[in-house]
Amino acid sequence: MGLTSIFRSRTYFIRILFTVTLLLALFLLIFSSVLYTYSKNMALELQQEANRKVLNQINYNIDNLNETLRSLATTAFNDRDVTALMNTREIEVFELYNKLYKLDIFVSSNPFIHSIWIYNAFNGCYYTTGLASMVSCLEPDNRSTGNLLKPYIVRSSQLPKFTLLPIMNGNAEDKQKLFAYMTYNKLGDYTPQESVLMLAIKGDWFYDNIRRLNELGENSLGDLFILDANGNYFSPANEAPLTDEIRKEMTESIQSATDSTGYFMLGEGESKKIVTYLKSKANGWNIVSVQPYDHIFSKINSLYTFIVVILGVFLLLAFAASALATVRLYRPLGRLMKQIRTNPASQLDAQLDDKDELSLMSSVYENIATNIQKLQTEQSSNHSILHNYRWRRLITDSAAITAKEAEEYLPLPGIQEADSVHYLVVVLKIDDFIHFKEERSESEQRLCRFAVTNITSEVLREHFPNQPIDMKQDHTAVMVAITKNQRAALYGELTRLIAFAQKTLDSYYSLSLTASISRPFDDYRETSTHYEQALAQTLYRTIYGKMSVITPELARNHINGKDYEIPYELEKRLAGAIRSNDPVDRKVQLDTVFSYVSGLDPEIIDFAILQLLMIIHRTVREISANILSTMVIEVKAFNQKVLEQETLNEVRQLVFDLLEEVDKQLHTAKESKNEYLIEAVKEIIETNYADENLSLQFVASALRMSPSYLGRFFRSSEGISIADTIIEVRLSRALEQLEQEGEQSIAAVMKQVGFSNESHFFKHFKKKTGSTPREYRLKKANEK
Repeated sequence: MGLTSIFRSRTYFIRILFTVTLLLALFLLIFSSVLYTYSKNMALELQQEANRKVLNQINYNIDNLNETLRSLATTAFNDRDVTALMNTREIEVFELYNKLYKLDIFVSSNPFIHSIWIYNAFNGCYYTTGLASMVSCLEPDNRSTGNLLKPYIVRSSQLPKFTLLPIMNGNAEDKQKLFAYMTYNKLGDYTPQESVLMLAIKGDWFYDNIRRLNELGENSLGDLFILDANGNYFSPANEAPLTDEIRKEMTESIQSATDSTGYFMLGEGESKKIVTYLKSKANGWNIVSVQPYDHIFSKINSLYTFIVVILGVFLLLAFAASALATVRLYRPLGRLMKQIRTNPASQLDAQLDDKDELSLMSSVYENIATNIQKLQTEQSSNHSILHNYRWRRLITDSAAITAKEAEEYLPLPGIQEADSVHYLVVVLKIDDFIHFKEERSESEQRLCRFAVTNITSEVLREHFPNQPIDMKQDHTAVMVAITKNQRAALYGELTRLIAFAQKTLDSYYSLSLTASISRPFDDYRETSTHYEQALAQTLYRTIYGKMSVITPELARNHINGKDYEIPYELEKRLAGAIRSNDPVDRKVQLDTVFSYVSGLDPEIIDFAILQLLMIIHRTVREISANILSTMVIEVKAFNQKVLEQETLNEVRQLVFDLLEEVDKQLHTAKESKNEYLIEAVKEIIETNYADENLSLQFVASALRMSPSYLGRFFRSSEGISIADTIIEVRLSRALEQLEQEGEQSIAAVMKQVGFSNESHFFKHFKKKTGSTPREYRLKKANEK
């Protein structure tokens, strides 16, 4: 098989090849990236370390130069001729030029001094070796052409002592090539009108020293600059100029830095630079190195290019080696694919275009496994269906089962034929079956039925051989085998095991089951009869509640012949308790009625419950008629809801809730009636307050009620008597009339509001307002 044909027809082969190659490429790419990044960082660290060493050496030289200048300035300052030039008011011409000649000789003997400048504060003269006219006296302040010292004396209130300063006057070349170094007599800060000695230092001498150090390091620092405290930059003449934008950004970054030395990046792309700085204590300067970013990493970039080339070559070699190795690995797989390709099933050939080899083989295997599993499932399902059908036939129609057929069922596994075997039927009925059907899907219902049969069977099998049968309705039946020795404590042990199974199913599946156990029997032909007995016993769930285990003894405790009607005496006491609105008595009478109902046969309990509902509805209608208010109870819906309940406790709770609602409606109706009566009394008083005959008897007569009852009722509701209410209303109307402007007399106002006795009116008025009616009228008039 050729290599080209393999590439064209083998998807999985190509996948292996590409996977190996990509993994190698990814590994090499990561390794190269890490190596390049590490090399780049190391190169930067080494370069910065070298820069710091050179900058420290430059700083050391600057300190030494500064000390040399300090010593030289101190020597000159202490010279007698210099002292005379600085402090003598008048000097003879011959002596003056003799001293200046000596200064010129001093300058000539020191190659790094450009000139010496002296300011005499006593006579205002300047002496220098830097101009043809060596003496300048009493010139205006704005005239200082060529005088390098005068700008400092005129403009500066303070002059740094023993500090190199840029020249403030002169052309750009002077500012770049000359520095001023000053001293004066005072120990502290300089004060105006004090004599000064200034040495003009050649910048070339200073820059040559820095340049030589940089050249010794093979120009490792790049372009060098000095940044002073005022933001001025100085550099040798051959250094690359800086734009204003770069100067500003560099100045801000260096001045804001807290470290004495460091570096930062400046610019982007090809103009990106690395700026290294060192803060010198001498002169307050910052020594700055500016290096092109690409220049520093040129060797690293060469290494990167070499790595990329090597990586490409290695990948080509790896691809070729992987192709050869993959051809060998693919041969067994190719033979297997050839066998699959010769399969007569045409659908397999159609899949070759869409799937790789392993996916195709996986599909073929899954197809075979699915067909085998489907066949096994069908066989198992058919066997299970036949098995369940035979057991359901035994449970429901055992009389039609022949002895030969019975041998296929009995005895149950675990029972020896020689044993004396008895049987019984256990029925497990699902509680709230309607909700079970509505709230659970078909798959959930099947799962629950499966859990009931298996869990119950496993729990009972510990002591009793059994066979569970899913009856496909609301219940499951279990055929249980017992021996003669087990009959003595049969129901106790069986009840315990069934209760455990009920709790397990409720805990894991939230499934509530009521169990019923039949009587033992010997003949298999009696199976259907005892199954029906157990099924009928599940009706006692109404009495014993959900998840109960009902045995024949529990069912035998109820008297079948008992009358289903509730006795008249119980009916009368319950109706009286409802009418009395006494919650305690109502609860007692309701419990008594349900205690009676619980003793009835389950088949007639529903009739007794319907009678109880009729008693309650009739009593509620009578109460509604007495209080002249309609109490809303949806009788039909409530009756249907009650009959849907499966236990007496649930029915009792519904009835109790109904009576609570009746109690609330009755209380609300009484409150409404009381409010109407109070409003009627107040309305009569408001309407008839001007009538002198208005009283409690008047109001009671109008309402056709007993005066004593009405008085007590009104006081208990409002906290005030009707008589006091009448007085309050009349006084309120009197206040309103007195506040109005008019000539109406006090007596007329008293008559209009219903008072017939003047002293009585004045007494109540002063009690309410604290003043007489006349005083009250005057007070209100003054307020207006």
